[in-house]
Amino acid sequence: MDDLLSKLSPYWVEVSVLSGLLVFGILLFWLKAWRIKSIRGGPVKDLSFHQPAEHNLMGKVRLDEGVIEVPVSELRFSVSGTGSGLVADVTAELKIIFQQLAAGDKGKVDFFREMIGLEEKYEELFSHPGLVEVRQFIKSHAPFALSREELTGFWG
Repeated sequence: MDDLLSKLSPYWVEVSVLSGLLVFGILLFWLKAWRIKSIRGGPVKDLSFHQPAEHNLMGKVRLDEGVIEVPVSELRFSVSGTGSGLVADVTAELKIIFQQLAAGDKGKVDFFREMIGLEEKYEELFSHPGLVEVRQFIKSHAPFALSREELTGFWG
């Protein structure tokens, strides 16, 4: 056992010295970065990643035409649209239902059964502004004619 310790002890010394230097270097970096009041007597430096444009060495950033900076608190996403969201999810499921209806030679009764399940799954569409868009999608893609009363009956 003593033979093993004598072989490893030089490595432990090297590892300890290198670890100490690493910790010392990190400590110096943070002391310099934070500019602690007790060392410099000044305020603590703001370490935010977004530096104002006037402090940039290259000059003020010029944004492309039509591009503006918006704070995160003012950032909003549209509740309707075809790209993503509730309306897109419902229309994707309606496409699948219409494909199943066409493949299986099913009719209106089967469509209404599928719609009951879809209405239960997407209950939040009852008060959603995209409901008109979904009803228009159903009207234009249904393989059979639907009356106005039938259309307004969906999520209504």
